Amino acid sequence: LGGDSLKAIHIINIVESNFKIRIPLEEFFANPTILGISNCISSKYSVNQILKEDKLSTLKRNIFPVLPPQKRMFLLNQMNPDSTDYNQVSIFKINNLQFEKLKKSFSDLIERHQGLRTCFRNDSDGKIIQEISEKVDFEIEMFNADEFDGLDIIQKIFERPFDLGKAPLFRAAIVNEQPGSNYLMVDTHHIISDGQSNEIFFNDLLALYNGATIKPLEKNYSDYVEHYYSNNITQELKNEENYWLNRFKGEIPTLGLIKDSLIVSKTSSDGAFF
Repeated sequence: LGGDSLKAIHIINIVESNFKIRIPLEEFFANPTILGISNCISSKYSVNQILKEDKLSTLKRNIFPVLPPQKRMFLLNQMNPDSTDYNQVSIFKINNLQFEKLKKSFSDLIERHQGLRTCFRNDSDGKIIQEISEKVDFEIEMFNADEFDGLDIIQKIFERPFDLGKAPLFRAAIVNEQPGSNYLMVDTHHIISDGQSNEIFFNDLLALYNGATIKPLEKNYSDYVEHYYSNNITQELKNEENYWLNRFKGEIPTLGLIKDSLIVSKTSSDGAFF
């Protein structure tokens, strides 16, 4: 079949999606032809090895466990709830803004994407969970540019800590600069989105604002969470954990990296960005 490990994983995922069979990466490389993969599936996998359609055992279908990166950000937020280190602010210039149309577009966007209706908290057992609400309250904030000394000042006021226990974990504001000229500010917490997610959100928002028809989502975010915590994925992660624990057991050598600055005990997020 050719290619590298990334292409191999892509094909493995396609096989799993269509046939509900997960081929280990080492098995794939041991059978690098279509015939070999076909024989691998038919001869090495019994019915008992076909993946189960696992569903999370939750009290409510709107409550799910968090993913590891979300758990880390939640704990960091508890240690420093006033931090804005994980706020993602985007600013867009908009001419001839139609406010009611934009408001309706945000409403449809929130209804479309579960992540925009998700909050995070500890359950009664102290476990970190995420909860998806059916409806959330959302209002667009308003600023007049002539009341402030520059857009940077408005951004500093607009960008503020989120309460991770209250959805939505994003906010939006309109800055009225002059008649027919506006700025749209959007502040999203990293716990519900990343760069790729933000691109999807903004593309959908633009399409909704322009009146385009968007195809319904084939999968929701909760589907990915369920897949991540299904038995086969959990076992794969456990195998990887055991490998690295065994790989680095014993004394680990110290890396002699050259430093260009002093190491301080107090961490800081100050720095440049591109």
